[in-house]
Amino acid sequence: MRYIELMEAPGQHFQARYLADNYTGGDIKMYNHGLRTMEGLPQHVTGDLDIDQNPFVNMDFCPQIVDGQFQIGGTDGVSEFALFTSLQNLAGAPKFIGGGCVLRFCALASEISLRGIDTIFPEIHGNLTLVNMNGFNHVLNLFRVKGLTSVSFYIAKTSDSELNEIMNEFLPMGKKGMMQCQTALLKAGYADQAQL
Repeated sequence: MRYIELMEAPGQHFQARYLADNYTGGDIKMYNHGLRTMEGLPQHVTGDLDIDQNPFVNMDFCPQIVDGQFQIGGTDGVSEFALFTSLQNLAGAPKFIGGGCVLRFCALASEISLRGIDTIFPEIHGNLTLVNMNGFNHVLNLFRVKGLTSVSFYIAKTSDSELNEIMNEFLPMGKKGMMQCQTALLKAGYADQAQL
């Protein structure tokens, strides 16, 4: 698949403007380019969109349709990644993601609540990978995200295999599996995660 990777000096605002005028489809790779704004990105990306490790100040101008995988976040514990300390800060994210999603929350983030994730990411097809040093709660809200078939939780850079196993057993059932999953989470000692 064709992709665009911007090779100019990181942090230059003209990169995204150049892209808006010249994008003809395919993947967009802008990993760690020092971008603070998404202004100029196309509203529909026909491939993958990797804008991970950029110190964005908000989600304004974020593409609303990503046919492939969407990656965003900032893992360093520095204030320039403050946007990635709360799920609610990601309002404005794509409404449709066709090939899975990777969300990395920065080291400054406390435990991330997934309450309302379906209003921020209403449709994600495939797997959702969530990375945070301090974990997640209200994970049952993932059952409300249309198209989601599996989830991978990484806490302190380690996969939480028991939480992943429980969620992925019931997630393919959709909303029908939510109550069964809640019971399994409570039995396994995941009381905070079992909340809606």
